[in-house]
Amino acid sequence: MNIDIAREGLKYQVSEAIFDNYGYYCDEIVLDAHHVFDNTVPVYNRKVEMTLFKDKDLDQHQHENISVAFIADSIASGLVMRETITEIKKRFKNLERVEVIAPLATIRGLSRIADTECRNGVKVRVHIFETILNALPPDYYYSAHHNIPEFHIRPDLEEAYRAWWGEDQQGNMIADTACAGYGWSEVFYSPHKQIEMINGELAQRHKMTIADVIMKNLKDC
Repeated sequence: MNIDIAREGLKYQVSEAIFDNYGYYCDEIVLDAHHVFDNTVPVYNRKVEMTLFKDKDLDQHQHENISVAFIADSIASGLVMRETITEIKKRFKNLERVEVIAPLATIRGLSRIADTECRNGVKVRVHIFETILNALPPDYYYSAHHNIPEFHIRPDLEEAYRAWWGEDQQGNMIADTACAGYGWSEVFYSPHKQIEMINGELAQRHKMTIADVIMKNLKDC
């Protein structure tokens, strides 16, 4: 079974990829899960709301036969993924394993997924295709790389990345703020919106824009 979480998960086309590469045609479920404000929740002030779970096309026999689920979405705080795994375990009693496809992910979110695995008794494996991001509240959705090169598969590339962003006029490393996870969904749906968000954060935090950083690097060449 493949579960696509709107919006990002729909963009990943996991069902098509599984069929193209392995010849398996999965039952597909679209799930709309998102954060809503709730001031009764400590620290986060938000909870997860599911407004769509399209599994009504599956009969009881199909529900009982599902043992593996692929879930496509990125992982910031991990709240949505945690609640999604908990919900599908309720609906699919014989679920044994979950494969999460998450191009963007944070260590904090992954830790929450590990806790979910322990509570639900379901094996969870996460497939990440980008640098794991360092996100703490309130900046979950403006997530920087970890600032220690040795945390990365290619420390030399991380050092080059940090050097490219450089410092602002106050001597602050720009790469230590919000440079990697801008917008999350916007990366896949609206690149121009992502650029607007990057420039907005750079202007607020460093009094710079992407153009300023590029021009600085061109002058240094």
